[in-house]
Amino acid sequence: MKLRRILARLFNRRHSAPTSTARIVYALPDNYKKFYNQDEFFRNVDWNNWNSVVDGFERRFEKWYFDHMAGGHASYVDLCALCALVEVFSHYSSEKEWHDPKHYKEFLRRLDPVFRTHLPAPVEITRWEAGRWKHGKLKDYADVFYAGVRCSLHHHGDLASFAGMSGTGQLAVGRANAGRSLCGTYGYSLVVFDPGQLKIRLREWLRGYCKGLKQEPGGSVARRFRDRFEMDFGIRIP
Repeated sequence: MKLRRILARLFNRRHSAPTSTARIVYALPDNYKKFYNQDEFFRNVDWNNWNSVVDGFERRFEKWYFDHMAGGHASYVDLCALCALVEVFSHYSSEKEWHDPKHYKEFLRRLDPVFRTHLPAPVEITRWEAGRWKHGKLKDYADVFYAGVRCSLHHHGDLASFAGMSGTGQLAVGRANAGRSLCGTYGYSLVVFDPGQLKIRLREWLRGYCKGLKQEPGGSVARRFRDRFEMDFGIRIP
């Protein structure tokens, strides 16, 4: 019986859920001049001035990202930045602590209803993972953007065959039965995204988000912002 109790304690210790989600956060070095935005260093920000902190956060993305997007043949670079901004904005708006494909796509679906548009037929995809081929299906425009734009652009330097990029004036345009797989077994739809329109939507989201932070500094969104900010920079905003 004694041995059985010992084994039971060891099993419970190994398989019980952790009691905390501890993480290591490093504060910025005192002698390191890191820019908070293009106009001021972190060390010069008055962290007790909530509106100033939020305005500075908005300027980070307005001046360093949106203002430098040029369109035309620079749209590949623009789209890389826009994909990164979706990641950042979903991070600040999510209840979850870690980045996840599901949260990324849910952010897009909340950003604009067009991302909820279902494809006429799912796009069949495969990827090599853990020593085997893993199969999946893309069912809506958010799925296509994540796999065919965000992942393909970052990992391969170009968009996947089932995703396109063009200045159509519409955020996303679908084209049914656009092509077939190399094996000839599967047909697929193509979704064309306009980086200029995505820029407009994300810029609107940022402005609305920062406006909400200033209107309700004690609200749940503001509390989440403070938690995320401390996680990213090691600074606790009062």
